[in-house]
Amino acid sequence: MRANEIPVGQVIRATDGPTAPCLSASMTAYRPCDNRDEEVCAVRRRKIEARNASASVLDTWPLADMLARGDVKEAA
Repeated sequence: MRANEIPVGQVIRATDGPTAPCLSASMTAYRPCDNRDEEVCAVRRRKIEARNASASVLDTWPLADMLARGDVKEAA
């Protein structure tokens, strides 16, 4: 796969794990809240919004752009 075909979000998830601000908002590593009703939890809803906003940036930003800006060095 070429760097212009790889979204930064994919790289981050592969190296660092989920990008969600908490596991109850994660799509790939979901864990329920211990002491809250998730269906009505306003904090969880906001964290899901934050996850979605972050994913919309990371998943549309190609790795090639980071390489071109010098943010990362290409592997030898």
